Amino acid sequence: MILPDGKNKKYAEVVSSLYILYVILNPIFHIDKNVAILDVKATIAGVSNGSYVSQEDITRSYILGMENSLKSKIEEIGYQPDYIQFYITPDYSSIAKIEVKMKSGTEFDREKVINLVLENFEINKSNIVIF
Repeated sequence: MILPDGKNKKYAEVVSSLYILYVILNPIFHIDKNVAILDVKATIAGVSNGSYVSQEDITRSYILGMENSLKSKIEEIGYQPDYIQFYITPDYSSIAKIEVKMKSGTEFDREKVINLVLENFEINKSNIVIF
């Protein structure tokens, strides 16, 4: 309602939209503190007290998601896993080992579970431990 009518209206809308976008993104990307927008690790991992989440914390969250995903896929085929543990290489580049412990007293087809893991994750068959 306060924007001018006529030829200048579209320019005023662009300027006001950019200002609103700046106000919204400023707390997220710290634009006024000369932090690079493309520094994803620093901007996304920032916490309220000013410290940053480490690479290990990010990796742990990612691994937990993969473990939960595998657990739900195993449950979909009718088996009950007790716990699933992923081991990652020291440089965080790949999965070193996957352990799947099935609930005691339950029947399961070991090869079917191994094939399910192989379908979903790039890992050598010898690095999958199921017990």
